[in-house]
Amino acid sequence: MPAEGIAQVLLISGSDTLMVPIQDGRFALNQLKARTYQVLIKTISPYQEFRLNEVAVIDSAITDIGQIKLEK
Repeated sequence: MPAEGIAQVLLISGSDTLMVPIQDGRFALNQLKARTYQVLIKTISPYQEFRLNEVAVIDSAITDIGQIKLEK
């Protein structure tokens, strides 16, 4: 994911929203509650916003959403 294209990464579940720290185009979170989340990446032009729905997080497990390619 091009670091220069990312404005903000949000993790959303129901009415809860968590702003995710970004470093060099990467992000990781620890100790999340087991539930289903939506990942929203707000971008800087010319990149398009990216949304990944239905990301299931399970207790004591690593959830890898893989590499994300932002489209222009």
